[in-house]
Formats: sequence, C-alpha cells, structure tokens
Amino acid sequence: MTSITIDLPEHIRALVDEARGDKPIAEYALTALEEQALRDMGEAVLSVAEITPGLTPADHIRLADLAEEPGQSMSPDELIAKVKAHFPDLWPEGASK
Repeated sequence: MTSITIDLPEHIRALVDEARGDKPIAEYALTALEEQALRDMGEAVLSVAEITPGLTPADHIRLADLAEEPGQSMSPDELIAKVKAHFPDLWPEGASK
C-alpha cells in the first residue's frame, strides 16, 4: 500500500469536508482518486460514436436491443445477415461482408 500526505489550503479542506459528510477523509480521497483515474483513462479511449461515425443514435439503440435478445446460436453468416437486415445503409447492394 502507498501512503500520501497532502497539504490542503483551508478553503479546499473546507470544501472537501462539506462534500464528504461523515465519510472518513482517507476513504473519500481514495474514492475520488480512483474515480478521477478512471475518467482520465476513459478519455483516452475512443467512444463508440467515434468508432462508428456512420451510426445514428437510433442505430445504437437498435444494436442495444439486438444485444438484449435471448441467447441463440447462429453462424457468422447468419449474424452478418441479421445485422445487415437491421442496418441496410451500412452495406450497399453488392458489397461484401
């Protein structure tokens, strides 16, 4: 385990004390550091919208709906056919997989 000592200006300490309520300051600081680290790492990852610029919000909703359908077994070709049926704009006529 690593220990950290932080000298806080009074106005920041007062703000932290007000925000943390009854939670111990070490627990509050640890949670805040973890949340910030996760946010920082998340900002480095491309969002789904950046990876799939051709999809609209409605397309993303349909994909989520497809993902929630009861589990079933299908071949890769069956899966591609199902996705093509839901997103015909992504596969122009004659386009390959």
